[in-house]
Amino acid sequence: MISNAQIETLLLILRSFLSGIILGVVYDVFTVALKKPASDSRAPVKVLFSVLLFLFDFLFCLLCAAVSLLLMYYSNRGFFRALVFVLMFFGFTCFRCSLGILFRRVLSALYGLIWKILKIATIPLRFVKNKLILLYHLTIGKILGKIVLRVRSARARRAERLAAAQTDMLPEMPQEKEDFVYVGKSAGYKRNGRIKF
Repeated sequence: MISNAQIETLLLILRSFLSGIILGVVYDVFTVALKKPASDSRAPVKVLFSVLLFLFDFLFCLLCAAVSLLLMYYSNRGFFRALVFVLMFFGFTCFRCSLGILFRRVLSALYGLIWKILKIATIPLRFVKNKLILLYHLTIGKILGKIVLRVRSARARRAERLAAAQTDMLPEMPQEKEDFVYVGKSAGYKRNGRIKF
């Protein structure tokens, strides 16, 4: 006859193995979801999805730790058994190497289909966006562009005038260059502690 301890051990083995498989499914769902848009996008979006994938990996590690602790608390009255971690890893690895390959292909195809549907569904929005941008450039953008050009040219003219004025304001250099040092606009050139203009 089977004792209660044997039944509890068998349930712990099954729960550990199944929680490893469930963690494998969760990992595949999110990694395929984050890798699919990153492969079709521009560089800044790829960086964003890479950062999100890194954050998901970190959160996945925390989830694995929480699941294993809850599993030990629920099934084994909080006692630590290495068997839980080994079986969770074994369930995760078995799923990733067997059914996980097919699961990832199906998920990738499903996400590709969803991605294409979203691209088709956003065609009217892109059309409206392009028309709004064109309207902006024909009206407000043209006025703002002229204002920006005027401001830039005024700043450039002002900088040229200041540069020319500063070179004209310097006093004449004395005959003996090596004896004099220019101190500043107010003081002029200095020689042996005396100011000379």
